Amino acid sequence: PFPYTPVTNRASRVGHKTEIAETLMMHLRLLQEGLSHKGFSERFGVELMQLHGETLHRFQHAGLLNIDGEAVRITEQGRLVSNVIFRELI
Repeated sequence: PFPYTPVTNRASRVGHKTEIAETLMMHLRLLQEGLSHKGFSERFGVELMQLHGETLHRFQHAGLLNIDGEAVRITEQGRLVSNVIFRELI
C-alpha cells in the first residue's frame, strides 16, 4: 500500500514546520514559477508574507528576491547565494 512501493521500504511523517521549510526551498528553486502566495496560503492556512515577510523583504531590497502580487521568485543574483536565503527562512 501507498507509500510503500518496490522502491520505497520506509516512510516517515513530516511535521508542519518541516513541510513549510521544504515547500519554501523547492518552490524558490523554480525560477520562473516561484512560490505562489495563493498556493502557500491555501496549503498552510497562513499568508507567506505574514510568516516570513520581514526576511523576504530584506532579501528583496538586496536584489536577491522578486516579490509581486502572485509569487516570490529568486533572482539570478539570489541563485548564487540561495543557501543563505534558505537558511534564513528555515
